[in-house]
Amino acid sequence: MKKNNHKTRSQILPSKFTATAQLRELLVSLSTVLDIRLFFRDVDGHVITFGKYDYVSAFCGHVRRVKGLQACQQSDQELLTKAECSREIILHHCHAGLCDGAVPVMNKDKRLGLLAFGQFRMDRRTPPFQYLSASESGALASEWNALPLFEGERYDELCNLMRQVAVWIGAADIIQLQRGPVVEKILAWIKTNPAAGMSLSDAAKHTGVSTSTITHQFRKETGFSFRQACTELKVTMAEHSLTREPSLSIRELSERFGFDDAAYFSRVFRRHRGYAPHEGRQKK
Repeated sequence: MKKNNHKTRSQILPSKFTATAQLRELLVSLSTVLDIRLFFRDVDGHVITFGKYDYVSAFCGHVRRVKGLQACQQSDQELLTKAECSREIILHHCHAGLCDGAVPVMNKDKRLGLLAFGQFRMDRRTPPFQYLSASESGALASEWNALPLFEGERYDELCNLMRQVAVWIGAADIIQLQRGPVVEKILAWIKTNPAAGMSLSDAAKHTGVSTSTITHQFRKETGFSFRQACTELKVTMAEHSLTREPSLSIRELSERFGFDDAAYFSRVFRRHRGYAPHEGRQKK
C-alpha cells in the first residue's frame, strides 16, 4: 500500500490492554501478505497494535486533503459504532469508495475489542471525481488503481479469514491487562460518572487504598498523575462525542464531562489536543 504522509494520532492515555509480540507479528504478517491496513482496537477505542501500515493510503490521504476530514471521520465512526453493537463482521464503504471492515474479538462472552481492516477496493472501476481538476483526477485514479483489489471469491475469503483470525485472537492469550484493579476501578467510575468530580481522597475512599498508593499506581501504570489521567480520560470522551454527536454545543460538552464552564473546557481541550473543541469536528 502506497504511503501517505498523514498519520493517525493514537490516544494519549494508555489502554488497559497490551498486545503481545505474537499479536503484533501476526498483524504485520497478514497486512504484508494482503497489502491492507489492519489494527486491533480495544473496547475503549485505543489502537493497541497494528500491522505493517499505521498510516492511511495515498488515495485516502489525497481525498482528505481535497474534501476535508469530517466526512472521513463520520464514515469511520459509523463503522465502529455498528461494530461495537454487533457480534458479526461489519463491512462498510467509506465516502471515497474504499472498503473497510471490523470484526468483534470475544473471549467467551467478554468483548476484548475489534479487529479492524480496510483500505482496499472491491471494484475495478475508478470512482468519479467531478470535484477535481483533470490533473488531480488523474493522480487520484492512479492512487486508486494501486490499492489492493478484493472481488468475488477473493473478497469472500478475506472476510472469512478475518473472522477466523478474530476467533483465534479471542481464544489465545495474546491480549493482556496492563492496568491493575485500583486504576481500572477509578477510571471505570469516571466513565460512568463523567460529569462528577473525583478528588484523590474520593478515589481513596472508593478503592479502599491510600492516596499515596493511588498516586504511585497511576504514575506506574499510565505515565500520568492521578489528576492528569482523569482529565485526559474526560478529554478523550469529549473528543469522541464531537464526532458522534456533532449537534452538541461546547457548553453542553463541558457540562457533560464535568468542567466548570465552556471557556475552561476549551482551554483544557486545546492544551491536551493542540486545537480547540470546535475544530475537532474537522480533525481526526
